[in-house]
Amino acid sequence: DASIISNVIGKDVAFSNIKSIHFPFNDKDLTEYSTNLLNHLILNIPKNAKLKLVGHTDFYGSSDYNYSFGMERANTIKTFFELNGITNVEIEIQSEGEDSPKVDCENCSSKEMVLNRRVDIYMVK
Repeated sequence: DASIISNVIGKDVAFSNIKSIHFPFNDKDLTEYSTNLLNHLILNIPKNAKLKLVGHTDFYGSSDYNYSFGMERANTIKTFFELNGITNVEIEIQSEGEDSPKVDCENCSSKEMVLNRRVDIYMVK
């Protein structure tokens, strides 16, 4: 990504958003495009890195469902990393469900809401 967005997450530990992986509506499986992005990202993750994976959803469905589904999406990315050799890396997962939308509108189309259906990948600075 051209710009790296700095964030403070958790216990005042500074993380940088290094990538967002988007998902189709009501889906937690990786697309071919997302798989390619993650394979490229894996090549650039240093040994002993600390990652935080934060799952997000759109606002369709209940808050409880969206929180759980955001966690499932984050787990999908974590599992992908582990199955592809990222083993010397500390990976923390969390979900924000529908609480941190990139697109915040009630009349958005499902296509516009794709930015909300994501896992943000952060690396400790």
